[in-house]
Amino acid sequence: MKLTTFFVACTAIGGAGCYHYNSAEPTSARQEVRIEDALVQSRSASGPWRPSGLFIEKLPDGGLRITHGEHWDARIPVRGVSNAWITTKVKSVFATDADIHAFDINIDTDDSGLVTLRGHVTSPLTAAKAIQDALGVQGVNAVDSYLTW
Repeated sequence: MKLTTFFVACTAIGGAGCYHYNSAEPTSARQEVRIEDALVQSRSASGPWRPSGLFIEKLPDGGLRITHGEHWDARIPVRGVSNAWITTKVKSVFATDADIHAFDINIDTDDSGLVTLRGHVTSPLTAAKAIQDALGVQGVNAVDSYLTW
């Protein structure tokens, strides 16, 4: 009985610190936000942000790079699908989404699966939806967003 009590007490004391997240990363890098909130914050804050398993960082030219992970390597080409196929597929996904005006967004794709979105959308929520739709296409590894609202 004393051993069980000792074990429970040690577990409770040891577990008390589990609510503290100790990391070398700055708080802004650990901050959980929604994509649309990160898009709005990007106008004034430096980021990076981590919404829903994604990684968003500011680019030097004012855009945002959104990836599935922090360590995206642009030197690794996409295999099995062409740039034209990826661009066409992203455009078709946009065309079937009632919230996105597909003709207002220009889409460019490179050999590494980087899709660049430029244009004007109605809101940060629409921009976030366009980014998520693009990231959902096979062969898209990252999205550079220059969308405005």
